[in-house]
Amino acid sequence: MIIEDKNLDLRVGVEICEDVWAPIPPSSFLCINGANIILNLSASNEVVAKSDYRRELIKGQSARCICGYIYASASVHESTTDLVFSGDLLICENGSLLNSSQRFKRESQIIYSYIDIDRLNSERQINKTFIDSLKISNIKPQTVYINFNKINIEGFDRYISKTPFIPSNKQEIDIRCNEIFNIQVAGLSKRFEHTGLKKAVIGISGGLDSTLALLVTYKTFKELNIPSQNIIAITMPGFGTTDRTYTNAVNLIKSLGCTLMEINIKDACLQHFKDIGHDKDIHDLTYENTQARERTQILMDIANKIGGIVVGTGDLSELALGWCTYNGDHMSMYAVNASIPKTLIKFLVNWYAEKTEDKKTQDILKDILDTPISPELLPPDKEGNIKQKQKMQ
Repeated sequence: MIIEDKNLDLRVGVEICEDVWAPIPPSSFLCINGANIILNLSASNEVVAKSDYRRELIKGQSARCICGYIYASASVHESTTDLVFSGDLLICENGSLLNSSQRFKRESQIIYSYIDIDRLNSERQINKTFIDSLKISNIKPQTVYINFNKINIEGFDRYISKTPFIPSNKQEIDIRCNEIFNIQVAGLSKRFEHTGLKKAVIGISGGLDSTLALLVTYKTFKELNIPSQNIIAITMPGFGTTDRTYTNAVNLIKSLGCTLMEINIKDACLQHFKDIGHDKDIHDLTYENTQARERTQILMDIANKIGGIVVGTGDLSELALGWCTYNGDHMSMYAVNASIPKTLIKFLVNWYAEKTEDKKTQDILKDILDTPISPELLPPDKEGNIKQKQKMQ
């Protein structure tokens, strides 16, 4: 049976205790028939390490069913000579634990959390496997329609992480960064194996994005036994380039043993301003985007010249927010950072810096990490420092 409130788009299903331990839990059938919240009234006794398994089971079922899962086990006062209960309470949402109780408390406990039903419904609509599951189910549960009262939300205390892709535990961060970095390397390696090419072209600015892209490319070439000299790393100083980022870019390229090219884009941009009738003293969108497009043209043309591919540096945050230049820095032949948000980029570069045994490379990476994030498309201030900065919340 499903209890539905059409006004809230809320559909609640119920299963009892060991139902969730079954090979195909009833909640699976309830969810593919529309239930987005599952309640479980349980009497799960305690044995050593069972609580960890139970928690992972509930989290896993909430992920599999793309639902909210609310679990409540019998309290300590229902324990017997043979069985001990802990009053375990869990609230999960699509694979994440939102809240849990303290087990073995003598006093009664109530836990609560907000479950994002709209997000769950949206995730289901784009998950083709979830939708297709309904085709193989002959179970059609009865639906009871009701209207819930007192549904006004007076406050919001659900914790929303600013860095959802970054674990809070240092050991987990190390594992996660290692996995992400290796995924990047594996993807780029496949691209080179598929094309049969042996050279990469990449623009290096001295910022975080291009730094990570260069590190990934460097590791990829080591995995494929391609000399690092085949990585053509190009620094392209423009109107906003500062000594700090320029020096870091050059030093990083040299420390990794890549081939350094320097092409100053100022004259080319000034000629373009003249061609289109743009005043070089007007620092508007045209002024900024001209530099990004000039750099992309250089990278693409050199890649064509040497028979290589342009490795893109833009990250997920820039692409999602449109903080990039159309027909400019968002273009490449393979973008290794395209699915990584800016906050995670910083953690990955820091992780690499801590892992590398090359002290020189480590020092360069640490200074890059301390450098303000900027596209450096506007001239620096009077002291030669970065004027155009991107804030990281």
